[in-house]
Amino acid sequence: MKIELFDGIIRADIFVLVLNFTLLIHFLVSYYFNCYKKGFKVDYWHYTIFLVFILPFVIIYPFAASRYNVIATGDKIEIIKNYVDKAYLISFVGYISLYIGFFHFSFFRKRSVLYFSINGLHKKLSIFTNACIQSRYSMLLLVSLGFVLIALLYINVMSQYGFSVNIRRYILADSSLRPIFNFTISFIPIILTFLLLKFADTKRKLYLITAVLFILLMLLCGVRSAIAYPVLTVYILSLISKKKKASILKMILIGGVFLFIILLLGQLRNGYIDLLSLVKTFGLMIFYGNNFSDLRDFAWILAYWDGVFVTGKTYLAAFISFIPRSFSAFRSDWALSIYTNSLVGFEPTEHAGLRPGIFGEAYLNFGIFGVIIFGYITGYILKFTDYQIKDSVLRGHSNLSKSYSLTTLYSLNSIFLVTSGFWKFYIILFIVLLGYIVSEILKKRPL
Repeated sequence: MKIELFDGIIRADIFVLVLNFTLLIHFLVSYYFNCYKKGFKVDYWHYTIFLVFILPFVIIYPFAASRYNVIATGDKIEIIKNYVDKAYLISFVGYISLYIGFFHFSFFRKRSVLYFSINGLHKKLSIFTNACIQSRYSMLLLVSLGFVLIALLYINVMSQYGFSVNIRRYILADSSLRPIFNFTISFIPIILTFLLLKFADTKRKLYLITAVLFILLMLLCGVRSAIAYPVLTVYILSLISKKKKASILKMILIGGVFLFIILLLGQLRNGYIDLLSLVKTFGLMIFYGNNFSDLRDFAWILAYWDGVFVTGKTYLAAFISFIPRSFSAFRSDWALSIYTNSLVGFEPTEHAGLRPGIFGEAYLNFGIFGVIIFGYITGYILKFTDYQIKDSVLRGHSNLSKSYSLTTLYSLNSIFLVTSGFWKFYIILFIVLLGYIVSEILKKRPL
């Protein structure tokens, strides 16, 4: 039974609303017993689950079918609203699967064959990633490559279209520029993260100045996540390292400011800044805009989906993402953004693609079975990562670069949840390879 409250601000099914509230309580109980009671105010598991599921699905659910979504979807919300519950329930199965992986690791840890397989891979990835961050040679190479990529991108765009504070809008319509743009916006956030980590660990201002320079340059790209996620990642790792000394109130206040800045960057991307308008519409943009629209986007896709599973085609298209679409008919049909755009009737030259959330692509490819498998594996690896970070902190390792290197395996895994940014997979492998070279050839030289 559907209900509408507060003049349509909330529209939801009563059963799903109760389920949603129960899930929120479960998450809070999980946080209390598995994070707070273990001596931490923040941990990697609950931070990640909040960011990828609780915020875009649980908190947004009561608003996802509201008619106020018209500000982002137009009259399509009348169709979309009928599929919000289905999208939520599919994702709910994924959430349960995440916790199955969580409990598998927690109860059977070193008695599991999966543990030894993952642990061996994790050790190599984390060691080589950390070696890459610690080496001044690899950092110099990565930073130099970052500046070269941005320079090439800006020179190509500005020579054709002139100066702009949102070159992303030109990239969508220009297939010749898209490969370098996609590589750049996948590469720079990792380098920016490294620079912020190095500053946090060493307090050397050169790292901060270089990071700020990258942030200013990336503002012109019109991609907010390339700036937001590196800053957020380093901040969260710093909170984890503080254990129970971290301030929850301060974290909430900074989180609010962070959301405000994200929306402000959205205005800048559209070519204007209006602080008064932003203050007035802050809640409207959070609940009905395109900032946390995974649930609504998944429902949008389901509304136009023909019910035929694509059996891995979007994943295969992602694996060959290094081939420009103009040279690959397969990628032109099955890259996730192209596929979702074709379903709902968007032109790829005008829209970057809908976000189906962390379980949407698995469902479109393999159905509920895919959601369960991807959820379980992701949950296991995420809990493994959470355990490794906590263990490192409890052993007295306060180095944030070390903590970050422990997330490499999960970072690779998470790319498979939404493959539209699959370039990052190859970039991480390149960084790991570079770290291997550093550790083998330069290990006896000062870093």
